Amino acid sequence: MDETVIRSISEKLEYYNELEKRKETILKTIVSKYIDPNKGVLTYEDALNGALDIIAEMISNDEFIRSLVRNNVQKRGRISSKAKKDWIGKQSKFQDYYEFSELIQRSPSHRMLAIRRGSSEDVLTWNIEVAVKNSFKRLIFPSIEKEVFNLKMEGAEKEAIKVFSKNLRNRDVRLP
Repeated sequence: MDETVIRSISEKLEYYNELEKRKETILKTIVSKYIDPNKGVLTYEDALNGALDIIAEMISNDEFIRSLVRNNVQKRGRISSKAKKDWIGKQSKFQDYYEFSELIQRSPSHRMLAIRRGSSEDVLTWNIEVAVKNSFKRLIFPSIEKEVFNLKMEGAEKEAIKVFSKNLRNRDVRLP
């Protein structure tokens, strides 16, 4: 490596080290406000986790969001059941539901009642599966993430133009 490359690497290393120090300072400054040993909040990680819990609870209690999720589960959810460990390979009146899955909206009442009975008699376990998590992670969030970023960038660019214009006016430069 020649001296230009080494200098460039050295400058980048210094920049990243400074950036990391700045990040630590900012985190300590912001979270130290919320650290309270009397409330069991000993570190900024505790404070952050507490804040995330509060946000998650607010989202889960929002009736509009609950309605959206409920409708999605009713339309696209799959009822699945399987035999409990003690019943695997054994005969029972619920054996048709030992490895079972179908769209919940297409599941007739007798099937739902049988799954519930099998569960109450400790023969079956059941759950409702949805593809929302995968869809959110792979498709929805990346799209929304870009939209939010672009909207924020538009605002930042407009603000930068205002500041630039103000600075030019203060220097008495004429804009066309």
